[in-house]
Amino acid sequence: MELYITPKKIIEMTFENGIPEIPKTVYIIFQKSLFKRLEKNFKFEKVKSTRGDFYVEKNKKFGVVTRIGIGESACSMLAEELSFLGVKKVIAFGMVGGLNDKFRIGDIVIIEKSLSQSNIADIYEYIGSEILTSPKQNDEVAKKITSSNKIDFVKCISVPTIYRETTKEIEKAKQKGVDIIDMEVFSLSLVFFLRGVDFSAVGCISDILNDKGWSFESNFKKVFDNLEKSFMSLVK
Repeated sequence: MELYITPKKIIEMTFENGIPEIPKTVYIIFQKSLFKRLEKNFKFEKVKSTRGDFYVEKNKKFGVVTRIGIGESACSMLAEELSFLGVKKVIAFGMVGGLNDKFRIGDIVIIEKSLSQSNIADIYEYIGSEILTSPKQNDEVAKKITSSNKIDFVKCISVPTIYRETTKEIEKAKQKGVDIIDMEVFSLSLVFFLRGVDFSAVGCISDILNDKGWSFESNFKKVFDNLEKSFMSLVK
């Protein structure tokens, strides 16, 4: 297949004076305000990047990318570019929505399977509407962060944008045993799977949609507290 533009072209254009050393392990932190909390625990160097803000820990043990935008398009481009740069292990941290009363705001989950309501799988010529994250890596992540949180493995539906979280799609997802809604995991999982990169997604319940309606934590303190604890348990 001949492509109009490739990750290689974007990388070469962005790093025309040489690609910086990128660690093999990268964490995606969707909310910049969460990264600001984490930043105080490490010494980071900000490096030039193709997408969002990229920081490398001083000993080059890991990198962090944040402020990447939301939705499937932004995430598939990021995944393509990280894969081309040689990253081998990616773990994402962010807020997710619960679809039933089994959750409480602040609960930590690891997404083991994701569905999509868009046609991004067709674009990648991937047969199927579900994709797994990395089982072995998920188990390793869970073992490290269970000391600070109760962990639940869940199935999620990824929607392309917040304004397409239709009631029809939510009901269809529930019938398939879906517990969580997000906007990025399917596209990240798909691209990393196709490119041979291990990928896990750690989420914290920030809002819940159930028979009683929609509830959320307005200042996200509990959510960010638990995500911060989870991240620190993982990297210490």
